[in-house]
Amino acid sequence: MFRSYFTTLQLGKMIEVGLAMIQELRAFREESKQNQQTMIRNQGIMVQKQDETLKEIKGVRRDLKSILDERLATLERDVALIKERLGIK
Repeated sequence: MFRSYFTTLQLGKMIEVGLAMIQELRAFREESKQNQQTMIRNQGIMVQKQDETLKEIKGVRRDLKSILDERLATLERDVALIKERLGIK
């Protein structure tokens, strides 16, 4: 019934266009797959960079904490010495 509405030439053209669309969709799907793989690789790189940054921040934080602890201890000793010399308890 469907075939009776169209000529053989028209049906051939429909098939040709349909096949071209399928090829375009396959190409698009392949390109999408490649883009997704690239994104996954880039995400892995980003996670590695985040881990490196976190390690650096933690190291700087430890260094800063030890420096501040030393300065606080020095200040406390100095204040205690000043109080002692002034006769303040």
